[in-house]
Amino acid sequence: MGKKIKILFCILLVTIASAGFLLLRKSGQKQTQNNSEVVKYVDVKFEKPTIHVFDDNKFVFVAQKDGFGGIAFGQDYISVFDVHQKQINISRDKEQIVSPKMVKDEYFNIISYDLNAAGFPSKKTEVYQLLGEKEYRGSHVINQYYADNKDYIPVTLYKVGNNASKDIMVDITNQKVENIDKFGDLQKTNFSYGGLELGKGGVFDSLRKLMEEKYHLNFAAGYINTNIANRDPEKIDISNTNFAQDYPEMAKDIKNLARLYMRPNQYSTKEWFDTVLHWFAPRGEDVLEIYATDPKSGEKTQIKSYDELMVWSANHPE
Repeated sequence: MGKKIKILFCILLVTIASAGFLLLRKSGQKQTQNNSEVVKYVDVKFEKPTIHVFDDNKFVFVAQKDGFGGIAFGQDYISVFDVHQKQINISRDKEQIVSPKMVKDEYFNIISYDLNAAGFPSKKTEVYQLLGEKEYRGSHVINQYYADNKDYIPVTLYKVGNNASKDIMVDITNQKVENIDKFGDLQKTNFSYGGLELGKGGVFDSLRKLMEEKYHLNFAAGYINTNIANRDPEKIDISNTNFAQDYPEMAKDIKNLARLYMRPNQYSTKEWFDTVLHWFAPRGEDVLEIYATDPKSGEKTQIKSYDELMVWSANHPE
């Protein structure tokens, strides 16, 4: 892979946008009264999710009992957050930032579960301890990235007492902080290119629509999850699919799905596409019915594999 970054997400779905967002996801806000000043605290602790690594360790299925959010998905680690700190208040225009003085007992920790070890044991990365000072307070975690055979989580920090901020990259593998600038454009990823490949003839959009309508799941290049905008776990039913037949234990947890994804070091657009077509076909059938549409004539051609899509694309260069 060299220096080329492989991101696990083409859509940033795991965002802890601010301490206020964390508060909404978990019931951890505390207030203390001191000389008429109300100080708000945020306490967030996500429990260990249900994890399955399967099919020659290429795929990972992660379920979270209380639903959606708070998990970062990597090659070697699944990470959740353990936070206790004063709340940072950020105005809508981001010009007014109130970051109160940090106190001794505040912490911003990342708990990571090792996907390569039996039972997925955890380790704790203490971000404030790595920074070695109390000048900045963590505000939001964007996502998890994979580069140079290591998992990273980018964290935005706000300086205590003013509106200065900086971004860092936390190396989960070696538990250290690195300069985020060396990672370049984090939007340029193999997964995003995979989405472009599958876009020929409207196939990518057709598969997304079918997965949403049929199973209430969201399909993307490299992963499947529940749709954050229209999430309704009770509507999710994959009982009549090849996936449910082949992996009944995981199928039982589908209503709590956080993410089903292909690990970035093993990722192949071809294998991901072909696998999803088979997994979510009706039980006993080879593939889902997906069609490529000629933009000029409107003619539809069934696509049964990535190779067939590439042949169709070569014959429809426009």
